[in-house]
Amino acid sequence: MSTPRWMSSPRCGPFMPVYEQAVERADGSWERVENVFLRAMEEFDSSVAATAGADLDDEAKSELTADLQNGKGDFFNDLLAVLLRNCAGIDALATRSRVPGLIVPVHPPGDA
Repeated sequence: MSTPRWMSSPRCGPFMPVYEQAVERADGSWERVENVFLRAMEEFDSSVAATAGADLDDEAKSELTADLQNGKGDFFNDLLAVLLRNCAGIDALATRSRVPGLIVPVHPPGDA
């Protein structure tokens, strides 16, 4: 299983402490993570905004797009999964298919 983008990209760095805190404290309420979540999103968005008008090469554009599409969104999904698991007291949740992540690490062949 590959590491989710938000766990490995430097631009997504602000997300890891939020996730780790939710796991460590077994948070099951949005209110417990809302403030740190918003600060992390603000830091991420500021990093993205700093690239506005920059002459990015193709690799940098690709990295930026990946962070936006597979970093920010997947982090939010994974954080919600932690909160739901902690709140509901369950271990497994289903999510979108064909996209490996923390919720569903491996999808069966033919999964649509």
